[in-house]
Order: sequence, then C-alpha cells, then structure tokens
Amino acid sequence: MPQDDLGERIRRIPYDTPSPDLARRIMATVSQKKPNVIQRLWQRAWSPVSVSMSPLLAGAVVLVIFVTGGLVFDRLTSPLLMTPVPPRVVQGTPVVFQLQDPSAKTVAIMGSFNNWNPEGYEMMQDPDTGLWTLKMHLDSGRHEYVFWIDNQRTAPDPGADLVREDDFGNRNSVLFVKGNHARSI
Repeated sequence: MPQDDLGERIRRIPYDTPSPDLARRIMATVSQKKPNVIQRLWQRAWSPVSVSMSPLLAGAVVLVIFVTGGLVFDRLTSPLLMTPVPPRVVQGTPVVFQLQDPSAKTVAIMGSFNNWNPEGYEMMQDPDTGLWTLKMHLDSGRHEYVFWIDNQRTAPDPGADLVREDDFGNRNSVLFVKGNHARSI
C-alpha cells in the first residue's frame, strides 16, 4: 500500500522546534502595504490631536464661536425668512371659499394649489355672522383642499359637491375649476 508507506515516512521525519525569531524574520520579508491617500486622510481625521493654548486665546476662540453662532441663528430666524408666503398671484378663475364656524379662532385653507401650506391663505371672519371667507384665483383643473382650523385640525368643506379620501385616512374636498367662471363655494 503506497499510501501507508507515505504516511509512515511522514511520521519518521524528525520534528524541529522553530527558532524564536522565525516570526520576526518572516514578517521582515513581507513588505508593508502603504495606505493610500484617502486611507491616510481618514486615519488623520479620526486620530486625536492635542492642542494647547493660553486661557486668553481660549476665551477669544469661545467668544468668536458664540458671536458667529449668534449671527447665523439671527440670520436664520430673521423676519425676512419667517414671513408667511403670500398667496400666489394666478391669472385664473376667481373663487370664494367660505366656512360657517363662529367658534373658530382662526381658519386658513390649504390644498393642492398651495402645496398644502396654510401660511398666507388665512380666511377673514365676519364678526356678525361668523362666516369665514377667502377670495382667490385658481388655475383651471382639479384641486383638493381642506380648512385648517385653529392651527390644529383639518375639516373638509361642508358645502363641497365632492369629497375624496386621501392616503392618510382624511377627507379632502375636491373642486373642479373650469374657464373664467366665478364660483362661490
């Protein structure tokens, strides 16, 4: 049996203990792979760096950070950026939206014609009748809308001919605008 003979020959090979510096000699012959530029930048970005400075310089740096942060915050919250979006001037059909809700404190309208943004589309209330009204121009086509009441709830138009369930379980009023025929809703 040639296999048994091979196994026996292997078993007869004397065992030599490797020298203690064998691993070091092998690793010395293996060339170190140098990291590429991106790897070096990544390592440098995540390596801690010690910075020493005088207390006066540290105070100046903190002051600059607070002043810069305050200026940025002031710029982001300026009235120019916070002003409501005015109603879009559209050359379209004049439409009058009306809602009878004397108990409401504020009412606005939002829909597909204003990207569902009620800002700038606030309705005016007649103090005698409690009737909320907004006049605007709409392009021809199909428009969905709801009333935004007291900045907390939506309600479909009770006088709308069509109502559609949206994808969120709410009901939207539907208005079809055609040509230049004024319609009061």
